[in-house]
Amino acid sequence: MKEQQMPTLTRTYLDELYEVLRQKFPEISIYYVPNDYKMLLTTDPVFCIADVQRCPEEERDEHLATLKREQITVIALLETNMEEEAIQWIERGIDNIIWKDVNTASTIVKIIQNMQKNRSFLPWEVIQSLKSMLVEMKEEHKEIFTFHLEEKGINLTRKEIDVAYLLKMDLKNKQIASILGLAEGTVKIHISNIYKKVGMKHRKEVIKLFEGFIQPGKERRL
Repeated sequence: MKEQQMPTLTRTYLDELYEVLRQKFPEISIYYVPNDYKMLLTTDPVFCIADVQRCPEEERDEHLATLKREQITVIALLETNMEEEAIQWIERGIDNIIWKDVNTASTIVKIIQNMQKNRSFLPWEVIQSLKSMLVEMKEEHKEIFTFHLEEKGINLTRKEIDVAYLLKMDLKNKQIASILGLAEGTVKIHISNIYKKVGMKHRKEVIKLFEGFIQPGKERRL
């Protein structure tokens, strides 16, 4: 059976989308006032489709807090390729973001169909931006870790720092070796040297020491 062609959005996004969803999901109650910036769908869970850029800026946080408090899942519509703003909405608690383009309607239909599977949807460009941010965050954490080593007079080589940073995560020697591309025996030698330089003999003691270098809210002081 040939799949039904989804209409593209040529008018205002929510006006057009309202008609598309009513046709596609007649069993779902959809609450929408023309020209509003959001609509509610009584699925399980209930979720809200919001053209967030049309919401008055001074009201955005309050409205989002209300939706989250009522455990309503939000799908945010944004102009295409607004990665920075998309990440800001993710930080505010948005789980699903869709670009406003010709694929908007079909993408939202797929999200509704997968809602019971607890999946989130983000544009590919946003995912790539988030990956880059995670890499930068990891490097920043490693710099902070190195700073605290130096601050405490623990002089490790660059490779020992790499091993110590992964040891802090309570990884096994085999896992550390795999991540760093080293032989497991080489990792054991590095760990032995680390023990000597920190003046400790037990792995748990060393891990506890290193964990204290990077904690939530602990900032680098220069």
